[in-house]
Amino acid sequence: MRTPTAPASSRARTRWRRALSWGLGAFLLLHAVVNVLLATGLLARVLNPLLDRMQVGWSHGWSVVPGTVHVRELTLRRQEPGGGHWGLDIDRAEVNLSLLALFRQRFETESLDVQGLRVRIHPGEPHAGDMALKGRPWGLRLHGVTVHDVHALEVDAVRLTGITEVTGGMELEPEQRISIRDVRLKLGRGELTVQAEAVAHVEEGTGGFTLEAHRQGARGQLDLLSGLTDGRLQLSATLPSFGAMRRLMPRLAEAGLEGGAGRVEVDVRIKDGQLAPGTRLKGSGESITFPAGTLRLRAPWRLEGGVRESGDAPDRFGLRLTLAPVRLEGRKGRLLEMSEARIVLMSKTTRLGQEPPDMRMELDGTRLVLRDVSVRTGKEQELDWNGTLAFPEATLSLASPRIKGRFSGSFSNAAPFIALLTDQGSLPQVLSPLLTARDLKVSGNVALGEKGAKVTKLRARGEGLELHGQADSAQGSTRAVLLVKVGTVPLGVEVTPEGSHLQVLEPQRWYEQRTGEPVE
Repeated sequence: MRTPTAPASSRARTRWRRALSWGLGAFLLLHAVVNVLLATGLLARVLNPLLDRMQVGWSHGWSVVPGTVHVRELTLRRQEPGGGHWGLDIDRAEVNLSLLALFRQRFETESLDVQGLRVRIHPGEPHAGDMALKGRPWGLRLHGVTVHDVHALEVDAVRLTGITEVTGGMELEPEQRISIRDVRLKLGRGELTVQAEAVAHVEEGTGGFTLEAHRQGARGQLDLLSGLTDGRLQLSATLPSFGAMRRLMPRLAEAGLEGGAGRVEVDVRIKDGQLAPGTRLKGSGESITFPAGTLRLRAPWRLEGGVRESGDAPDRFGLRLTLAPVRLEGRKGRLLEMSEARIVLMSKTTRLGQEPPDMRMELDGTRLVLRDVSVRTGKEQELDWNGTLAFPEATLSLASPRIKGRFSGSFSNAAPFIALLTDQGSLPQVLSPLLTARDLKVSGNVALGEKGAKVTKLRARGEGLELHGQADSAQGSTRAVLLVKVGTVPLGVEVTPEGSHLQVLEPQRWYEQRTGEPVE
């Protein structure tokens, strides 16, 4: 006899159909529930109490394909320890979301496409654990992210517009770890502002970076800047003024820089949280004005800079500033003109986010070269004056900008120095050899800043001339004490706002008493 298998097979198929129908029905019901939760905002009300210090919301939400969610006017807000907070405003988004991951307190995506984004980040102060996480924190895994049209990126008082596209991925464990991989961005026309003041008008640019930051210690902070393991930013921009750059460098806040509108091109490379070799900067602009006591220096500018390797020593950042042509003005008009002045500055590279160190002037190419200079001394004018000024030891401080150090040089004669010391335009007749002494060699110490200029231990030698002195120009007046030897005759000279005083009797002793500097 045959075994009746047909009825058994039929019952099995019936069970599978029934199970499949129940499964499909449950899936469709779940999908319908998800749409109801999205459309009514109930999902946000369920999630927000579970999201420690973070709030999420949207105006419209729906899902056509299960697992793919569409939202409009999506907002995310989070309060950080120490008073910091951040927020995202998204116009429209399509996300391939893992619903099962939500039950494991993880927000995971396989793809996220955003149209229209605004980012606000306001860092807080370091905290002492007074806002510890409640329970298990939510994890964030955003893969396949594409953002079109970033309306604005705001970090504290800094605001950048013009980002047209961003791609990449991010993983976040709140207050423990953040990883951002293979980010690429494009910049179109936009603006960089600091405290609502325009610093630069961006023309175009590209960039990319990778970040890996971990919390250090129980109460440590996530050091995001040091976590930049690799990055590059290339852009071109125009500057409304050179002085506006003070907004980006707090140590320049007291500098009285004026004018200097121009254009810059930047190629910044980052490795392990520091500027890396290959970094390049160049730019140029209109006349910039730098005040120094009673004096005003005015000149168009050109700037070139970069980072270079130094063998086993730390990498060094170099900057070359060219001013051409240069005009130096006093209270009664133009004192000095030169076709070009060049200054080269060097410093060790520092970690991003740290104040830059004082930049040191090196001997390898750091010279102030003066050519074809016109100098006015009262009614006289010296043409085609030239010289070279070297700084074997000098420091440029960016806090209330000032230059301080030793200098030495050789010059045609002393005409510009007399012009600076006697800005009133008068000179005792007995000192006329100072103007004509040729092949002048000078050395001394200088401190030059916004509040004035001071020269000490000044030494000068020329044809038939020897000079010791010190001078300062501040608060609208110029003062100097000099010991001058013309031929074999020594003479003391004191210059004050009221005029000039000559010391004929024991001038060397007089000079040492006035200055405290022994004459060798």
